[in-house]
Amino acid sequence: MKKINRCVIMVVMLVLLVSCSSGNSPQSSQVNQGTRFLKNVDITAYQQEIDAIVTGSVDNEYLKAIVADDALTADEMNEFNRRVKQCYAQRGYNFSYDVNSGNSTVSRLDGQSVEVSLEDLDNVTYKCSDDTGYSRLVVKYASAVYNPKNLDLKPYVVKCLIDHGLADQSYSIADYVHDSQQRSGPFEVLDDESADVQKRNQTSVCVRDPLGNVE
Repeated sequence: MKKINRCVIMVVMLVLLVSCSSGNSPQSSQVNQGTRFLKNVDITAYQQEIDAIVTGSVDNEYLKAIVADDALTADEMNEFNRRVKQCYAQRGYNFSYDVNSGNSTVSRLDGQSVEVSLEDLDNVTYKCSDDTGYSRLVVKYASAVYNPKNLDLKPYVVKCLIDHGLADQSYSIADYVHDSQQRSGPFEVLDDESADVQKRNQTSVCVRDPLGNVE
């Protein structure tokens, strides 16, 4: 399988916002398995970024329609996802999320390796995910769920780490920026499989949802 990493910086946050589903027949399972969005969100605080996505998208009619009211509903996002999956399927590919990593995954419907058609896959990805604005919109959707007011989350992450005993009282935003980039300090546990599970999970929650809007 070929992993498509365009514009998925924050899609990992969708882990808690989606559920897996599949059809009954083998063909339906191949084409329809994927994610299901569950929440309606207000995107007012992200309007400037959303406008940039609309402007930068070639095939943006559906995108323009669903963001016109400054909100994104779960039904609208599920329909967008269905259209993108159908776009891939019409061109011989299956598109789906890996809800654990947040990456998008693409495979060929004929069972062959995508390595035999990388140039074609790139063209399909641009056509179905990028030109439609989908790959960038899902990032903003996730942001709007966890951070509806588009706040700078760094102070809240630091407070969460301190409040849960994952960092000492002197821990600063500068410390957080350094440690999050270097995977050091409180973030070492995220890469240590032998680390305390509760501590590792709480660190993930502090980074993912410091405002407590979902978890």
